[in-house]
Amino acid sequence: MTPPRAQRRPTQPRTAQPKPAPPAPSASSDEGSRIDFVNGDISQYYPTADQSAEAKYELALKFIRSGATKRAAAMIEEAVTVDSFHGGTRYTASHVAYHWVLAILSGRSVGLIHRKDRDAIESAMAISSLNAPDEWLTAITLIYDSVQRLGRQRNSGTPDPTLNTLEARILALPPNIQDDIWRHLDPMLTEGQIFRDEARYQERIRTARILDGDRKQRAWKFFQPTPETPRAKLPNEPQLGTGARVLLVAAAGFASGGTALAVAVLQTGGVFRAVTVTIVAIFSGVVAARSQVSYRATALRLEAKEREYGFQSALGGSTLTADSPQYDLIDDFDENESDSARRVRWRRAMFIQVATSHLRNQFRKRAPQSGSALRRWTVELAGIKRSTLDDVIQVYGGLDRRHGAMNWLISWRAKELAQAWRDGKLYAWREEMQPKARIVFGLGIGSAAFLLSVGYAMVVTFYRRPSYAGLAFGLLAVAALLIAGSRVDDFLVNRLRYVADKAETEQRFAAQTAEYSRWTDVLADCPDDTEIARWLDYDKIYVKKMAMSHFDMSHSDIRAYATLTEPARGCVGMRNPFVLRFSVYKVTVFLLTESGIRQVTMNLDFKTGEVYNQVRRSFRHSVISTASVHESGIRYGQERADEDPSQTMTIESAPRRVMAPVRMSQRLTLRLNNGDNWPFLIESIDPGLGDLEDPETLMNLALDTSGIASALEHLEAVAGSFTPWVA
Repeated sequence: MTPPRAQRRPTQPRTAQPKPAPPAPSASSDEGSRIDFVNGDISQYYPTADQSAEAKYELALKFIRSGATKRAAAMIEEAVTVDSFHGGTRYTASHVAYHWVLAILSGRSVGLIHRKDRDAIESAMAISSLNAPDEWLTAITLIYDSVQRLGRQRNSGTPDPTLNTLEARILALPPNIQDDIWRHLDPMLTEGQIFRDEARYQERIRTARILDGDRKQRAWKFFQPTPETPRAKLPNEPQLGTGARVLLVAAAGFASGGTALAVAVLQTGGVFRAVTVTIVAIFSGVVAARSQVSYRATALRLEAKEREYGFQSALGGSTLTADSPQYDLIDDFDENESDSARRVRWRRAMFIQVATSHLRNQFRKRAPQSGSALRRWTVELAGIKRSTLDDVIQVYGGLDRRHGAMNWLISWRAKELAQAWRDGKLYAWREEMQPKARIVFGLGIGSAAFLLSVGYAMVVTFYRRPSYAGLAFGLLAVAALLIAGSRVDDFLVNRLRYVADKAETEQRFAAQTAEYSRWTDVLADCPDDTEIARWLDYDKIYVKKMAMSHFDMSHSDIRAYATLTEPARGCVGMRNPFVLRFSVYKVTVFLLTESGIRQVTMNLDFKTGEVYNQVRRSFRHSVISTASVHESGIRYGQERADEDPSQTMTIESAPRRVMAPVRMSQRLTLRLNNGDNWPFLIESIDPGLGDLEDPETLMNLALDTSGIASALEHLEAVAGSFTPWVA
């Protein structure tokens, strides 16, 4: 005998079967869309009113290490001029002066050092010698002297022979200061034509951007959301109510009386026979009842598992389909709702949206490529795919966790299911959950023995003492009715099912905990934002060098250059914790030469450092009509999440129907005389993770680290807004 099974044919999706999809650009984003994650605590990067000057300076150092040098320069200037900070107890005045000047000059060409910048540099030099000479004073003195010489060389057109030894003098500085100068002052050094050994220059870049820090093994970890601990989804423990307990006590009384009376009647035919029949009846009844309870519990668990995997329930249960309705991510906008409550609701909605997207991409990533196998994969995994998402949302969706926090769990589950499908063990639970042979045997033999013994007792007792027999079996019938009314059988079935489900849950939770530990160990050496910023700085220099090679140019051919970074299509964004970085960049280099401008655009896979999809353009200075930046902000609703970010509107005119993240952007547009427009987009998103986050501040940080300001100044100069670069 076997328990009732659900039908073996899984529910067919109502949509057409998809064609094999190309690999997604990342494990967490759809082709053409972008998902941004946030790790860490951004509050540490917001200055407070009661913060000391030394604390503000240390915050400025963090900004320099992350590439936000414009903001760092303003903070150091404020600390020096307003708070009269000259190093405090931990730093020297030359340390402060050095980092102030470094922040001012970072990414700047000599021709873009304005009067206010020169005044600030002079102020820094004025405080640099307040303490005893040290490595910082040596470095700032070298930088200051080099800037003066580069400026005179640029204005006079006469080479300064002292600059021929500048590279060697930099190499004599401590390694950390060397690294600062190579990263931040490369545009100025390139303009000064100080690099004499091209092979050493290229090797230095390659070492810094690939070999240092084992980039190819670690960079991808930066773009993984911080995993959070799993939770066990324990089943509800069944309870036997007070009413059921009263009925069972009464049933026990009636059963005891009826049994005693029946045994007394049976004794008239012999004590041995009475005892034997009674023992057989009680023992077989217990065996049959226990087997029946076990059988029903197994059948219900098997039916639940069938529904979990998307099969029609034989008992009329619900059906999971591949195109089940999506969760309502965001409710209608409520004017009475506080900003804090709205942010919480948005974060929960983002958690669901990202979990849904990540699940879809994980199954797509592991799907077979052949048509027939793909169709079978789609049908057979549709139900469990949906159930997996339901479980994640039910357990974690209401906990106000950052989106992506449980992506590791989704990935692990998708990998587990894909492996079971390939091994032909996706439905192995069907055999494992079948009732044991002893249960089926006990149910059959126990039921037969019970019916035979009770039937024999009824025949004997009614033959010998009909009146007493009627009373005895009447009491037993009442006891049976009371037991049925107490529904103790359902309680025992649910209790047995609870025990089995709890054991399965605990086993699954132990496996999840082990995977969580493994994954956190994998991410233990995740690079911080400082390393990411350093790699990116050297990537920009590398792309510049590649552009020069493609145009067969040397440093002596370059009057100035600017590098601009944008998020590439389909990339993953990560703020850890305050500068938005991307897994794939679109990097554009403008090389300004005497004969014109050379532009090279290529994609940079930041996880590996590889570049591809190169596009080159060349044009004369006179071709550029204007170079301008337009700022916009838009509040996206759920239904507009995939809209082209170039279609923007002002924040004031955006419809406030739902709470969504503020997407702020600035677009650098290069207009040519022939009517062509070349746009370059820089954007930042406030994912609504906390009340401290300011979209405008985040936007300014994105601009500070993107290179758009330097590019705009160079191109405005070429377009005629300032003194022409080429005399």
